[in-house]
Amino acid sequence: MKYLKLFFLIFLFLTCMALAREGKEEKSKELINEELWEELAQKYELKPEEVKALKELLQKASYDKLPIDYLIQRIREGMVKKVSYPKMHEAVAQEAGKLKKAKKLINEYIEEIPVQDEEYAIFYLSELLERGLKHSEFILLFSTATQKKPDLIYTLKQAEALVLLIEKGINRKIANEIIFETTKSNIKPQKTGEIINLLIKAKNNDLSIMDLKENVIKGVRENKDFEWFKEKIKIPQKSSTESK
Repeated sequence: MKYLKLFFLIFLFLTCMALAREGKEEKSKELINEELWEELAQKYELKPEEVKALKELLQKASYDKLPIDYLIQRIREGMVKKVSYPKMHEAVAQEAGKLKKAKKLINEYIEEIPVQDEEYAIFYLSELLERGLKHSEFILLFSTATQKKPDLIYTLKQAEALVLLIEKGINRKIANEIIFETTKSNIKPQKTGEIINLLIKAKNNDLSIMDLKENVIKGVRENKDFEWFKEKIKIPQKSSTESK
């Protein structure tokens, strides 16, 4: 009986704490929104129906558990740039759509891996998808990373490295092979960043990434230090006359 009473008290305490935290968060969001609407009405001179339409967008995003702070930031950016209302509404709606797609993709795996900041992860992934990351690439990296049980943010950092390589003109297939190995080997994001910076410099110096790929993958699998990679990926030194 004593243990049952103790369990009940603990349960009651945790429930009260959760409700208090939820109430505080909701009140905070409400205050932020009210300040925004006043600013829109006073400084931007939007019509009441236009403010209402934007408010409904945020309410829908909040209902879908999207990171509305990022949407509010987009509205503020539009106000600063004096973007017309139709363009602002369209931009916020598109941003909400991107966030929703990212959340849906994350929710397929959210129970399998700890996420320290879900809202940040949703925004992070939406930006990477916008920059060209494919759904299949994210899923492959995620399923590879889960073998080592890292945080979802780790997967997203590896995905960003992949996107950066592709943006810098490195063959997509080769970029995927390299980042697949860094993810599979649970290489720290900082080291992955150092490796891809070397590869980008090599590309900019007209070195063949295809020829370098095998050494890079070998070094990743054998957990070689950064000096080893620098030795294998020799970046030509510019002469004093070229640097002038």
